[in-house]
Parts: sequence; C-alpha cells; structure tokens
Amino acid sequence: MKRKLLSLVAVAMAGVLLVACNTSKPAQNTNDGGNENPKVEAQASALDNSYLILVVDENDNPVSDVTVQFCNDVQCKLGTTSEDGVAVFESENPGEFSVHILDAPAGYTADAETEYTTDSNYGQLKIVLKGSAENAEKVYNFATAGFKFAALPDMENTFGTIEKVDFGSDDDTPGIVTGRLDYIGRSKEECDAIQKKLDNLDRTDEAAVNAFLEEYNKFYNVIQGPALYVIGVDTTKGVTIENALKNEYVDPQGYICDTYDLGTAKDYTYYVCKIDYDKYIKEFDGAEMPEEAVKELKTFMVDTDLKTYADRITLEGPMGDISVDNGSVINFEVTDFDGNTMNLTDLCADHKVTMINVWGTWCKWCVAELPDLEELNKEFEAQGCQIVGLCEDGWKEGKADKATQQLKDAGVTYINVIAPESYHDYISVSGYPTSFFVDSKGNVLTKKPVVGSDLEGYKAALQEALANLQ
Repeated sequence: MKRKLLSLVAVAMAGVLLVACNTSKPAQNTNDGGNENPKVEAQASALDNSYLILVVDENDNPVSDVTVQFCNDVQCKLGTTSEDGVAVFESENPGEFSVHILDAPAGYTADAETEYTTDSNYGQLKIVLKGSAENAEKVYNFATAGFKFAALPDMENTFGTIEKVDFGSDDDTPGIVTGRLDYIGRSKEECDAIQKKLDNLDRTDEAAVNAFLEEYNKFYNVIQGPALYVIGVDTTKGVTIENALKNEYVDPQGYICDTYDLGTAKDYTYYVCKIDYDKYIKEFDGAEMPEEAVKELKTFMVDTDLKTYADRITLEGPMGDISVDNGSVINFEVTDFDGNTMNLTDLCADHKVTMINVWGTWCKWCVAELPDLEELNKEFEAQGCQIVGLCEDGWKEGKADKATQQLKDAGVTYINVIAPESYHDYISVSGYPTSFFVDSKGNVLTKKPVVGSDLEGYKAALQEALANLQ
C-alpha cells in the first residue's frame, strides 16, 4: 500500500533515528513550563525549526482531528492534530506565536475567539479542551484525502491499535489521494510503552539507537493491515481507479480485490476497497499472530462488507489539492459588502496585473498589513496594477461587519470582496495571508503565490507578473 504498510514503519524510523544520531546537537528539553509532554519534546528534537501544538482533554489524553489556526510573526496557517494530538507547523525561526481552535470533534467545546499564546523561543504549546468524546461517536477526519469516516462499533475498545494514515496527491501519486485506518496487533499499552522508550532515547548514542531499532523491528513483526482503505482519483486529469491500482505506492502487491464507488467530491471520485485477506496474510509468515488480533483484523477485512463502510463515509474532497500555478486561471463568484455578486475576473478586467490578497478577519498579520497594502496599491497603480482583497471568512455571521470596520480603520480604499464558503474548491490556501497575481482575464502570472505578510515579496511578484506580460 502507499508508503507500504506498518511493517515498514521501523525502516522509516531508522532513518529518523540515525540522522539524529549523527548530529552534534543533543536533544534539548526547552519547554517553557506548563507544557511538559515527552512525546511533544521527542518530536521537537527531531523537527528542528518547528512549532508543535499539543491538544489534550481534561484527563490529559490527546485529542485528534482538531482544526488549529496558528499565527507567528509572518503568517497564519491551518492544521489538524494527529492521533497523538499534535499539529506541527514548520518555520525557519520559532518564536512567539498565537493559536485558535476553530473546530473540534463532537463532545468537545471549541471557542474560536479564545486566543492561546506563548513567549516560548522554541515553539511548543499545550492546549486543554473542555468536554469528552466518551458519549460521542468516533469520527476519523481524513482532511488531506478529503473524507470522514464514522468508526464501526467493533473499532471501539479493540485489543489492537488503530492509526489513521492520510495522504494527498503528490509526485508519487499524481491525481490520487488515499486514506487508511491501519490496524496493528499490539495493544494500546504496548504501543505506549515502545513510544515511551523512543521518547526517552538518547539519539546521540549510536549503540543505544541500534539496540532500540532491533527492539522496534521485533515489536512491529506482528499481524497488521488496513481496517479501512479509501482511494480518490482526479477525474479531470483522466485518472481512473484502474490506473490508481497499478501505482506502486497504492497497491504494489495487488492485494485489492474489489472496490465500491462512493461518489464524487471536488472532481475526485472515491472508492472504498476490499483487501484479499488470504493473499495478504501470507506476508506475515513468521510474524506474531495474537488470537485476538487475528480475529479483529478478519472482522474488518473479511466480515464487514464494503456497503457497510460506504454508509459511514462522508465525502468532502481533498484539501489543498487545487493547483494554482503559472498559467492557471482563478475565477469564481464573489460578493461585495453590499451583497452584490460578480465574477472575480470582472474585477480584474481593467488592469494589467491584479494582486488577489486572501485574508481573514481573525488573522492578525492580515489585518496588520492592510495600511501597507493601501500604499502598495497606490505605488503600482501607474503601472496598471491593483490589489483586490478577498475576505475568506466574510460569509460567516457578523464577519462582514467586522471586516468593514477593519478596512475602515486601516484607511483601505482598494477593492475588497467576500469569498464564497467554497472558495477552497478553486484555490489552495494553506497559510494567511496568501496573494495570487493574475492578468486581466484571471490567468496566473507568477510561478507561485506569496504566502505570508511580505511587502518586499509582493513588490517582487508584481514586477515578475509585469515582466511575464511582455
């Protein structure tokens, strides 16, 4: 399966550990107090120049599938917490930052207006959510692949451990997204124990690393496999499920024996797949086969039909899969602050170059740069350029009024409009502000957008766009 299955986890781990072992910089405990968590610190030591946000419940258990809004001194970004409750945001210079919780799983209370801050120079923050998921149905959110899955009752309180694997389209799998629930025949307690050893491992000690790798490989030499496997294919690029199954990262050994069409979202057609258990299980000759684990894996791979899985899947379409490169066209319906609708390209028709600045009322750096953008708009006006602001959250209740006041306070006179709720269907935005540069017909003129508040970057991109018109 893509990136192979859990049997290769140890191989990937070996690379991480050996790289860390060869560095002269030891792992550091640089927590700023009150955020202590060994798993976060272990991840931080292997992810230099990153911000790590840990979200837990009131019993200190990690909470997954939490939508986190992160802002540092340059930009704001969105992310989702993993099964370990961690969201990672890469940066070249970790420092002060703020976080908002925009959405949380059923049973938890998330207040988007609450701001969590830290003055940590390393970039770690622990957030405690009120509530509990004990009485709520477990829902796995595959935000990257673009679907949600309401867990089967048999997936609760299992002997083995279930982990979410969420992949988007990339160079290895163009036009293909995949989402899996990988089952491993080890208990949660056993997995926590091996994780604790990893957390406490001295990565500068090569002998200790090698000894751990031997133990780690033995630990994962156990029955395991996909309890759920969903594949999405981009029909606009001519990708079919037949093409996808021939991809070496999707089904290298030909284990998939049947598929069920789930429908289409954002031009992707999705299929839930059935694995040939008898063929697949041969891979684990010589592996540990706990009776409880074998029974549970058979329940997921053999006893549960594809229609049952299909009925528990909600399609949303892949996140961030819209390619907006040089030559692409950006055009969709927008609304002005008086409620009038128009096409975005209508606003670009009278200018050589338009800088479409995607911003949000919640994004402090978006709001802070508004006066600078007003001056930039005036500076490039004589060259046939303009700025059009696209407020990404103006469609939400009360946000249009907030945006209007923010624009007024900043003295903004250039055009601003409200993006539709579905704007992610047309442009890929992973950080805020993000600015695209287009011609009078909406054709993108630069190699890539400018992500983050970067006045000099805007000027350079405007010059690049003007040059590309020649």
